[in-house]
Amino acid sequence: MNRQALCTTRQHDTSLVRAASWTCAAQREGRRARYIGHAEAKKTGNVDGHELITGLAPAYWGKGLGSEVIRVLLRHACDNVGLKEAYGMVGAENTASLAMAERLGFHHVRDVIGDDGSVTKMLIISTAT
Repeated sequence: MNRQALCTTRQHDTSLVRAASWTCAAQREGRRARYIGHAEAKKTGNVDGHELITGLAPAYWGKGLGSEVIRVLLRHACDNVGLKEAYGMVGAENTASLAMAERLGFHHVRDVIGDDGSVTKMLIISTAT
């Protein structure tokens, strides 16, 4: 399959927020671009620091793209934003993402219990990884 990855990047740098976000699409010859996913490193209020937020369209799960996106996001967070660590929040039922996070070097900080009783795992990783 001949495809070209296209990403649009927005960088935000104000006294209140310093973050970057990407939207990625795959383009095949003679076809319109398809949404692959998005990625952000930003302050969310969920953690005391910056959170990595990613999402991939289901058609792209299990292909290694999530790991690749997180590695690039960590490098950006270190080199361009100056972060020493970053957090991730993963639903306890999302075993694939939790396994990926463990392979990448994330460590469990604590469980966060939602108002509806759902459990989210708070994870942390050094950007030097």
